[in-house]
Amino acid sequence: FQSSVTPPEAERQRMVEAILEMSRTRVAQTRPGIAWTGDLNGHELLHNDPRFAALFRAFAKPLADYLDFLKVDRGRLALHFTRSWGTVSRRGDSTQAHGHLQSHLSLVYYLQKPPGSSGIAFLDKEAPNQFAPNLFAPAMVQAGLVQEVTQFNTQKVYLEPQQDEVLIFPSKVLHEIPTNQAEGVRVSIACDIVATVDDSARLEYLLPRPESWKRVG
Repeated sequence: FQSSVTPPEAERQRMVEAILEMSRTRVAQTRPGIAWTGDLNGHELLHNDPRFAALFRAFAKPLADYLDFLKVDRGRLALHFTRSWGTVSRRGDSTQAHGHLQSHLSLVYYLQKPPGSSGIAFLDKEAPNQFAPNLFAPAMVQAGLVQEVTQFNTQKVYLEPQQDEVLIFPSKVLHEIPTNQAEGVRVSIACDIVATVDDSARLEYLLPRPESWKRVG
């Protein structure tokens, strides 16, 4: 689901500078060519940082629109930001395919995206239309068996979001950031979101509200 939010330019620059400052922290050991991500380096709670408060308030509208698009009664759901972090991608950087199985929804916001910088690819290894093993693999395209790649016969869909765009998708969906070919620094913000319900009666697959939880011990 694609939407957008547009912060004032001065606020954007302050947020970019804040994330670039965070990116000097390198707790996780990663090999060269991997984008810096705050969740692995001690900066995974941007939603609690006052410098990003207005932006996270603005995310409420795209998330409400997403639930409306899916015809889900958002009056019965509460969405919670559980983790959120900046990602800094310079020329030559990428992020391998992964999902966020600890959450329900994921949101990505493109805070600074220079022209030509990498977008995002979504992978569906199950490919529901794939009636023979690996029929839609790249090798089958190269061999000419698959004559044209469309949304119905591919295992990977690439999107090219622009600056200020918001993407929302189920956290379980595998996604990756292809190698950044641009000279400028690409800065995005990713969020993990969990849905709960105030009244969990007859809704066994949804979490009851956090206030009803009890810590063990």
